[in-house]
Amino acid sequence: MIPPYQLRAMTASDISAIDNQFLKQHWGSRHEVLTDYFKQQQTGQRWVFIAETAGEVAGYVTLLPSALHGPFVNRYPEIADFNVFEAFQRQGIGNRLLQQTENTAKSFSDIVTLGVGLHPGYGPAQRL
Repeated sequence: MIPPYQLRAMTASDISAIDNQFLKQHWGSRHEVLTDYFKQQQTGQRWVFIAETAGEVAGYVTLLPSALHGPFVNRYPEIADFNVFEAFQRQGIGNRLLQQTENTAKSFSDIVTLGVGLHPGYGPAQRL
């Protein structure tokens, strides 16, 4: 069963709340990046959608109106930095965040892209 939660735009207080969730998972601080996201949201350069349940940030995703890198730069919107924190995974929250992001992108584009990046912390590469 999916716990009750709300989807909303990022607020300034979410910066520390999200950063604390990263630290709980033993990931590095993202305070500076999150501060930039909030500023970009304020100026219309990025949407940041937050999933909150029981007063805690469960996850977030960002949407750029236009990709900043790669083959779709300045052509199509890009979903970037999509996280559901471990304690909240497998509850449908990620699906709802993605749905909200896609619906927002659909309001101004027929195409949306997904920007991904890999780092050594994701584990060993697997061959298919």
